[in-house]
Amino acid sequence: MFINNNIFAEFIRHYLISKTKKAVKRENTYSVYKKYYYEQNFNAKEAVKELYTNVRYYSQLLNASTENKEFNKAVSHINTLDKKVLYPYLLKLLDMQVKQEISWNEVVDIAHLLESYIYRRMICSVPSNALNGLVVSLTNKENKNELEVVERRLLNNNFPTDKEFKEKLLEYPIYKKRKDCAKLTLEVLEESKTKETIDFEKTQVEHIMPKKLSTDWRIEVTNAESTNRQYGDTIGNLTLTGYNQEMSNKVYTEKRKFYSKSNIVLSREISEKYEVWDKNSIVERAKNLADELCRIFERPTLIKKNIADTYKGEHNILDELDVTGQKPAYLIIQEHDYQVSTWGSMIVTFFNYIWENDSMTYNKLKSEKTLEWLFSNIRNPKVLKNGDVIETNFSANTVVAVLAKVSEMCGISEEVSYILK
Repeated sequence: MFINNNIFAEFIRHYLISKTKKAVKRENTYSVYKKYYYEQNFNAKEAVKELYTNVRYYSQLLNASTENKEFNKAVSHINTLDKKVLYPYLLKLLDMQVKQEISWNEVVDIAHLLESYIYRRMICSVPSNALNGLVVSLTNKENKNELEVVERRLLNNNFPTDKEFKEKLLEYPIYKKRKDCAKLTLEVLEESKTKETIDFEKTQVEHIMPKKLSTDWRIEVTNAESTNRQYGDTIGNLTLTGYNQEMSNKVYTEKRKFYSKSNIVLSREISEKYEVWDKNSIVERAKNLADELCRIFERPTLIKKNIADTYKGEHNILDELDVTGQKPAYLIIQEHDYQVSTWGSMIVTFFNYIWENDSMTYNKLKSEKTLEWLFSNIRNPKVLKNGDVIETNFSANTVVAVLAKVSEMCGISEEVSYILK
């Protein structure tokens, strides 16, 4: 087991997030670990023992090498999708499994759910800045079914629906955006179609309508250039082959002969289903593949009941929750805990903190056009510690949105969270 210095530093950060259940900035890793060490009353031997246990988990995540093949496959996909931001929670899962607090079956189900979540969000171009806060919230221990907790949290944090996913997939230039993810997509589609073992290391992503169009392509396909610009890098125009160079930019009638003899089901299906290869063929195939990908990267259909119980606990300020009807209990800002009982008091507490800790940024916020209404048209005035009067009569969702925006402007969004009663 070899881990270089950069990876080890990231391991320590992820380990600390998993253990402290709080966001940890890279530059603060050492100071946070030192604090954690003393809080746990560790001696050197105990600290090294715990680090060794967790670094073994971490190595298993990096190399997708646990004893469970299904979990390894899901982790391998997560690694390809470049979402190691999930590692603190996966460390928690592996530790729970070793301690027999959770079964491998449940761990595998959760891992599949997480890969579906991040894959769909990638296709739908959902910003990933809220993932850190979501992961931190998942590291909290809860006396509930772990899978159900994860399902509820993900469904409440912008988990794209089948309709949204299919619509975006049709025109998402996956090859141009992420070549590795394009190949991953084709591999999981192929695995769903065949029981044969395919050596994907020997296959390449093939553009059916080639990136560089020959004169023959332009003659055979109406509006070939515009079709290629719009759909050339989408999933509908991609397949897997071991003969990429041989086929090059041959016209479809010639490529079709190669596809018909391929051991790749995805390619054989093209030759069987499509007489010509044009815009209509690409779109039709993309729709069919989108249906299959919806089943592979499945979205749970959990009935949202007991919503108050769902939301209890800590949430990052960027979490996309509907908090209508909920009540705040605590506001956490850069490891400082403040007891609050109303959404209005949460605004006052937050702006007081910004004023006391970063008065320069606070003054800039007052001149920000999108926030100036906070300090004008006052209906329910509250006085801050600096004497400024601020409006607080807003809905719960508006308060969270304001704090999220200001947190991002101050560069502390990963360090701001709140706890609901």
